Amino acid sequence: MTETPTAPRRSRLVWILAAVLALVIVFVVAFFLLQRGPAVDPVPSPTATEGPTPSPSPSETATAAPTPSPTATISPPPAEDARAANFVDAMTSGNTAALEGELANSIFVAQAATGCCGDVDPVTAINLLDYVNPGSGATWNFSIDEATLADYRSGEYAEYFPPQALVGQSSDGFLVSFIPAEPGGLIETLLIALVIVL
Repeated sequence: MTETPTAPRRSRLVWILAAVLALVIVFVVAFFLLQRGPAVDPVPSPTATEGPTPSPSPSETATAAPTPSPTATISPPPAEDARAANFVDAMTSGNTAALEGELANSIFVAQAATGCCGDVDPVTAINLLDYVNPGSGATWNFSIDEATLADYRSGEYAEYFPPQALVGQSSDGFLVSFIPAEPGGLIETLLIALVIVL
C-alpha cells in the first residue's frame, strides 16, 4: 500500500487559497478607490498677501455658471407693470387713499390751466385728485402709447412727461402724470389735467 503525500498537496492548496484571497482583497480595495474618485487636495483659502488671481480663459467663462451676488437687504422697487396696475385700481375704484404711501412727504402738484397748486402734503395731493373724478365709473389706462406720449412731451406741459412718469388717462378725458425722481421711487410731482388742455 502506497501513501499519498498529503502534506505537499495541502501546502500547495493553502498557497493557492492565500493567493486568491490576496487577489480578491486587491480587487475590492481597487473597486472602492475607483468608486470614490481621485483624491482632491483641499484648496487653501485666499489670504491678503496673495497676488491677483488670473482671469479665466474664454473657454472657462463659456462653461462656468455665473455665481449669484449677495442679495441686498433693501427690496427692489415694484415692477412698473405692477405699480401701474395699483394706480389703475386706485383711480378706477376711487380708493385714491391707497396711493398715499407712493407719495413723497412734499409733492409738487400742477393742475393744468388753473394755476393750482404747488408743494403740498400727500393727503392734500390725494384730495386734489378729486378733480379727475376717480371712482366715477370711467376706465383708466396707464399704458399710454408712445405716439400719444410724444404729443404730450412736445406740448406746453412737456416737463410733466419724463420717461419714468406713470401717465394715466381716463375714458372721460382726464389725465394724470405721477412723476418719481427716479423709476420706482416715491412720487414727487403730480400733473392733473383735462386732455383737451394739453
